[in-house]
Amino acid sequence: GGATETVCRLGCADLLIGRSHECDWPPSVLSLPAMSASRIDTTGSSLSIDLEVRSFADRKEPVYELLVADVRLLDPDLVIVQDHCRVCAVTPQELEGCGNLNQLVLKPCTLDETMGDVLRIADALGVPERGRELHSLLSAQLAAVRAAVGTVDPAARPR
Repeated sequence: GGATETVCRLGCADLLIGRSHECDWPPSVLSLPAMSASRIDTTGSSLSIDLEVRSFADRKEPVYELLVADVRLLDPDLVIVQDHCRVCAVTPQELEGCGNLNQLVLKPCTLDETMGDVLRIADALGVPERGRELHSLLSAQLAAVRAAVGTVDPAARPR
């Protein structure tokens, strides 16, 4: 999701040719083919889903599979992928079966790193100025939230 939304916020939605099965925002991306699929039954109870996810994690296997044939068919110029967790998303290593793809690997661990990824995505798409504009807009929105939260009495904050 987040990278797909960033691509769209940069005005580059027309460059998207596929998405992760998890990407659902903005709603217009739902018309794009999903390049991944869940290996678990997501229609089950919370308990059964949790047990299946834990089983995959114990085996150090991903919960999602990359639809390699579909990716090869689309032949993308760039694939944006995260590299946080083998269990929770398709990883760069799984893309190796698709041939020599140009990858932008995102691995933010902090909000600042996530904000930096806006700039990295914009640069990779050839729209660095749009990236700086979006980064500035998001930074201003975060500053407004921080200022508003800073006025709340700490004793009144939920725990």
